[in-house]
Amino acid sequence: MIPTARKLVADAKRVGIILSANGGRLAFDAPAGAMTPDLRARLVACKAELLAVLAGEYVRAAAALIARVVDESARDDLAYRFDERAAIVEFESGKSRGEAERQAYIELTRAVEGGYL
Repeated sequence: MIPTARKLVADAKRVGIILSANGGRLAFDAPAGAMTPDLRARLVACKAELLAVLAGEYVRAAAALIARVVDESARDDLAYRFDERAAIVEFESGKSRGEAERQAYIELTRAVEGGYL
């Protein structure tokens, strides 16, 4: 399964780690022993997506997540689904484009976390 920034942020919070973006760097505040080598490796693997999520840039976050998908046709399908869902949410709910992109990103991560791939 491809780790998503949304899941990693939740995993980090659960063990008391606070993630933040400091310019183009990922920063964290963690209790002693909370940052395991496995968690650190997962954070590094999805750094671009994490930085985008922390900055509230959900198109960039979706692009970073989709870029980690190996199968090209699945990447194309996910990108199409993200764009389509953002447009539908914006149109049907009257939400701002930014809020629609945030919702589409959440749905994209659910699909990836749920084993769509």
